[in-house]
Amino acid sequence: MNFQILISVLIISFGALSCKTTKKTFDPKVEKYISFGNGGGFTGKVKQYYIKPDGHVFQKADTGYVYLTKLKKNKADQIFANYTTLSLDKKILNNPGNMYYFIEHNKMDEYGPQKLTWGAKDLDDKNIETYYQILINSIKDNTNK
Repeated sequence: MNFQILISVLIISFGALSCKTTKKTFDPKVEKYISFGNGGGFTGKVKQYYIKPDGHVFQKADTGYVYLTKLKKNKADQIFANYTTLSLDKKILNNPGNMYYFIEHNKMDEYGPQKLTWGAKDLDDKNIETYYQILINSIKDNTNK
């Protein structure tokens, strides 16, 4: 009888150990990403989201980064490809206003992240605003399911 209890305890223990969860983490200092968000206004609060090439989406929080969702791989691939296709990687835009918007791309190369910031006046290049809306909608579509 004691032998059966011992076997049962071992089986339950091994089962519990094999059911560990994997916490998704993010570190912008060592990972490729496209980040976007907005800030300023009366509170000065900034909302910032990060999309990794594998589709994992994180939001910056007071104490780190919170995992939100995962985009389909082909959607993430398209987002990263469009950044280059729209020549956003060749733009220089640093024109924040009281309320501002931004897109940042970190390719993990020797140049560091590239950031486009606007809000003080209307954009001349509407592709930037359209791309920004696609990023926002991608997250909304994925988190409202």
